[in-house]
Amino acid sequence: MQNDSKNPKELDDSTPSGGMSFQDLMHQQEERQQQLRYVQEFLNNPLLIELGDSPISTSSTKEEIEARRRDLTYRVDVLGALMAIFMDELDVLDRFQSTSDD
Repeated sequence: MQNDSKNPKELDDSTPSGGMSFQDLMHQQEERQQQLRYVQEFLNNPLLIELGDSPISTSSTKEEIEARRRDLTYRVDVLGALMAIFMDELDVLDRFQSTSDD
């Protein structure tokens, strides 16, 4: 009798699992974990995300502009993570509501 089981390391990464490869699932999980880290940082210190204006003057150095870009990118990532979580919750509520309406 031949043993057809494969070592987990030998499994094909492109094996469909609900239409997604293992690598895709891992990437999706990593993105979700990063979103949760952003949310945790925001909840621990919401003052990091000030919504006030801090204009860049025409005399700003290249370093100041790059620092401002990094700051804005971080803020966008945090707010995007919060939006994703809220949208996921809305989707769950919509699914629940549609099944309870039947």
